[in-house]
Amino acid sequence: MKGHPYLRHNDQLDQPETMLRHIFAEIGGCDDALIQILLPLFSRMILHKGDQVYKFRDPSDALYLVEQGELQVFLPNDLEEPRTIETAIPGTLVRY
Repeated sequence: MKGHPYLRHNDQLDQPETMLRHIFAEIGGCDDALIQILLPLFSRMILHKGDQVYKFRDPSDALYLVEQGELQVFLPNDLEEPRTIETAIPGTLVRY
């Protein structure tokens, strides 16, 4: 996506500006004012393999932006291993 008019690359960002611009570029873009309004609403979470951010049937109250790695969503079942229903990759917005 380098060179895309809505995407600025900056590896030093502490907030998800580049990823938000990429997401909005997919739907036609947005102006800088909207990005500046959204940025303070995000905070960084560092997760490790096996960390849980949401439990089945908990109220949905957050929007996650996967910056690096994968976020797997599992559905509990009666078997020993839960069933994977989604794998979110970097640049994906996930609501839980």
